[in-house]
Amino acid sequence: MKKIVKLTTWAAAVLLAQASLAATTDSWTSNKLAPNVVIAQTENSNFYTTPISVPKGALITTVSWDVGLYDNGAAGQFFTVCYARRYTTSYDICYDLTNMRVGSTTLFKGLDAKGQFKITGVLSGGTYPVYPRHRNTITVEYQY
Repeated sequence: MKKIVKLTTWAAAVLLAQASLAATTDSWTSNKLAPNVVIAQTENSNFYTTPISVPKGALITTVSWDVGLYDNGAAGQFFTVCYARRYTTSYDICYDLTNMRVGSTTLFKGLDAKGQFKITGVLSGGTYPVYPRHRNTITVEYQY
């Protein structure tokens, strides 16, 4: 009987050790009114600040979005989601959302989850100014 108890205790210790090594997954979401557009062919952006609750060392796994369309009769509406590394203002990694207004990507996987994001739109044609009624949403999933 003693051997069985020791084996069970050992197995429980191994399972606990494995559980503590598993990464924790979490996410944050931000939803903002789309920016006003005063003139065609100019960048108009929503900037998304990472919450301070995101732990240091966390890495992005997936970024999801939901981007609305403007109702000003624009012939073209082009959108991107871009990432800036922490402590920089250069949004140098971008993903084209033009053909997928709702979706997700792993393009940013492995990057510091404390970086910042922006969703930018450029409109062509239509009437201006346009004051949107829709909101743009971003969700960043990360592990730590």
